[in-house]
Amino acid sequence: MVTTEHGKRPFRVDADPAGDRSEEVSVVVGPIRAEFLTRIGIDDRLTLRSGV
Repeated sequence: MVTTEHGKRPFRVDADPAGDRSEEVSVVVGPIRAEFLTRIGIDDRLTLRSGV
């Protein structure tokens, strides 16, 4: 991750050292979070912006 070229790094990385399958939870929760942010009117936070 550290050696990945700037601009090519992922926004979020799921590390699962415990092996508890947290990445599967993130896949389920992501769309729910997006729907919630849209409903409360702050869905602009779902996209990355640079130079803000």
